[in-house]
Amino acid sequence: MPQQRPFHVRGYSGGFPVWSGYDLTDASLARLETLLAAFAEMGGDVLDWTVAWGRVLAHVKLRDSGEFLFEVAKSQPERLDPARLPALDFSYYDPAMALARKHGVTRIETHMEDPLVTRWQWSFLDPALGKGRVTAGSPEAARALVWLYQESRKYFESHGFTGFFCKISDEIAPEEIPRHIATAQLVREAGWRPFTTITGLIARTAGLIEAMDPHCDEWQLAFSLKDDFLRLREERYQLVEQRVAVAGNWGVYTNGGAKETYAQRFLGEQSVTGLAPEAVESFELLEDGRPLGHRGGSAWGNAERGVVISGGSLRSHLWMSPASGTPQDHRYELLLRLRQADPTGEPLVAVDPSDEVWCYGGGSSPFRANYGNGYVYPLMTLYHGFQGFGQWAFYHWNASERVVWVDDTNQLTISPVYCGYRDGWHDARLYHHLRQQRGEAALRELAGPTGPLRVDWTSQEVYRFLTVTNAGDPVAINEARRRALERLATPGAP
Repeated sequence: MPQQRPFHVRGYSGGFPVWSGYDLTDASLARLETLLAAFAEMGGDVLDWTVAWGRVLAHVKLRDSGEFLFEVAKSQPERLDPARLPALDFSYYDPAMALARKHGVTRIETHMEDPLVTRWQWSFLDPALGKGRVTAGSPEAARALVWLYQESRKYFESHGFTGFFCKISDEIAPEEIPRHIATAQLVREAGWRPFTTITGLIARTAGLIEAMDPHCDEWQLAFSLKDDFLRLREERYQLVEQRVAVAGNWGVYTNGGAKETYAQRFLGEQSVTGLAPEAVESFELLEDGRPLGHRGGSAWGNAERGVVISGGSLRSHLWMSPASGTPQDHRYELLLRLRQADPTGEPLVAVDPSDEVWCYGGGSSPFRANYGNGYVYPLMTLYHGFQGFGQWAFYHWNASERVVWVDDTNQLTISPVYCGYRDGWHDARLYHHLRQQRGEAALRELAGPTGPLRVDWTSQEVYRFLTVTNAGDPVAINEARRRALERLATPGAP
C-alpha cells in the first residue's frame, strides 16, 4: 500500500522522557527504541514533548559558548539578559530524536502551562535565569517563556520535525477560556499552534466554540462528543429564545460539604421545561431578574454564593446557590437559547479552514479495555475524515495508564486493546487506499449502517455518538478486509 498516512496518532504518555528518561544512556535508548517500534506499529507518529523543563534544561548549553545554561545562571546570572536571551543548544537529546525519526515519529507536540502558575518560578525561571531575577507571572517571565519555546522549536525543526502544536491545559471548562486565550497568545508568539482537548459544554455550544476558534488550531474532541461538534458545524439551525418560570421544590445539596446549595431537574423528561439538554445552546438562570454567575464543573463542596453550576456537560439537573437567603426568598426564571433544526438556517460553527479536527479517548486503566475498544478509534477517525486521534494512554508515567509494558531486557508485553489499535491502524490504511482508488461510496459500503463494519449510533450516559458497534467481531472485520481487497484487485471496478 502507499506510504501516505491517512491521519496522525498521538499516544499520551505524560511526556516523551517517560520513555527515554531525562538522562540518556545506552540502556535507556534501547528501551526507548522498543517503545517507539511498538508505538509506530499502531500508527503513532506524534512525539509528546510534555516535559519537566528543569530536567531538560539541566542538559542544555549556550550555543555560542558551550557552557551549561544552569551553571551560568547560578554563577554569572548577569550574563543572561532577560531582554536579550541567548541561543540554546539541545543537542544532548540528538540520539533520542534520531531514534524517533527512524521509526517515523516526526510530528512534534508540546505543552505550555498557564504562565501565571507559580510553579514556573522553581521549575524554569530560577534555575535558568538566576534565582529571583524574574518573577513568575510578570511580563519578563512571559518573554522568557516565549524564548524557551522558540528555542525548542528551532531545535526540533532543525531535526526534521513538523506540526508544532502546543497543548494548553486539559478538558477546560467555559470559565477557563480566558486563561486559555492568554496562554495561546504566548504559544503563537513562540511559533507553535495552540490547542486543547475539547469536551463538556464547549464541544456542544456554538458560542463557546466561536470564542475559542481564534485561539485553537486543533479541535481534539472527546470521542463521545465528536458528533455534537460535527452537527453544529455541518447541520443547519435557527436559534430561538424561550423564557420559563421556575417553580417547584428545590432539593438541598450537601455533597462534599456544599453550603447553601440547591438542585432541581431543569431539563429532560419530567422537568420544569421538558426540553432535551442537547437542544440548549446557552442559558441563564435569572434570580429576581438578574443572571446568576455560571460555572461548569462539579457542585461538590460548593461554597460560592450567587452561582448556577451546570457540571461538565449540560444534563438534566442544575445546581445553584442564591445570592442571599434560600430559593424561597427569590423569583427564578430560566432564559434559554434553543437550537431548532431548519433547512433554511445556517451551521452554527465555522472553524478556520487551516484548523485540524481530531478525536481522543481511551479511559483510565486503558489496559482493561477490550480489542474492539481500541479498534474503533482509527476506524472512526478515517470515517469522519479527522486529521488524527489521541489515545489515552500508550505508556504513561502512571503504571496503571498503559497498553504495553517493557521489562529490563526490553521484552515487550502487549494488551488486547493495543492489538485493536494496531489492527485498526493497518485496516484504516487499507480503507484509506480503497477510498482514494474507488471513492467515498466504496468506504461507506464497508463501514456504514449496512456494511460488515456496522457504523451506527450508540449511547453512553448522556452522550450519543457514532461508532463501529461490532468492532469486536472478527468475522465482520475479516469480511470487510476481504471485500476491500477484492474491490482493489478488480480491474476497472468503480
